[in-house]
Amino acid sequence: AAQVYLALCAAGMAVAAPQLNFGGPRSVSTARGVVTSNINKEQVISNVVSALQPSIAKAVADALAGLQTSSFTNSLSSSAAAAAAERAAFEAELASDVAVTAKPIYNFEYKVADNEAQTYITQSENRDGDSLTGMYSYVNPDGALITVNYEAGPMGFS
Repeated sequence: AAQVYLALCAAGMAVAAPQLNFGGPRSVSTARGVVTSNINKEQVISNVVSALQPSIAKAVADALAGLQTSSFTNSLSSSAAAAAAERAAFEAELASDVAVTAKPIYNFEYKVADNEAQTYITQSENRDGDSLTGMYSYVNPDGALITVNYEAGPMGFS
């Protein structure tokens, strides 16, 4: 891609070169003084195009070869992606046919007591299948202990 970009830049310069205004004699300052020379625009353009033409031809050929290789690689990766997608769809369908047989059972509890920040929190929860009971409490900014008990199951939430 970089070679193609360079080739296109060089070709653009070669095309734009006749439009550049070299404006007659140019002066160059050197340690020995000012040197003045006449620049022949047509000769410069001819020299640049002649010098760059082999490089441009090689860059274009390399880019075309790279496109053919990348399109082959892309077609392989596309078919691999399609196969992976088909496999994932099959596995998802297979998994959806399996009934849930696991019964969730867990118990947890945590407590936070930070005297410096005046933060006091606790929570505990128990689950056995569809039945869930829990409690959480905290100390509010006024210093009152707030406690909430909750229950959930097939009949709803309280």
